[in-house]
Amino acid sequence: GYENGKNVGTFNKGGLSISNDGILFATGTPDKKIYALNSFDGKELWSYEMELSGNAPPIMYKYNGSNYISVIATGGYNFKFPERGSILYTFKIN
Repeated sequence: GYENGKNVGTFNKGGLSISNDGILFATGTPDKKIYALNSFDGKELWSYEMELSGNAPPIMYKYNGSNYISVIATGGYNFKFPERGSILYTFKIN
């Protein structure tokens, strides 16, 4: 995760999921982002800033021939996640 605009690798209170092709999805960082990382070299492929921090591992699934990833964002885990709520984010990935 990022702190003060720098990628410092913050702690993760959400979880990780990995796709068959080696893309690692991570959520639960203080910067409220979900990340897609190349599991072979660690490079960031994509990220999205959510309204709240994620708190569970992303769920990957296939529906009607397309791949999706969903993550629940609730924030409020500890002092670094002061906002609270309940939002389900779903992204189409291919």
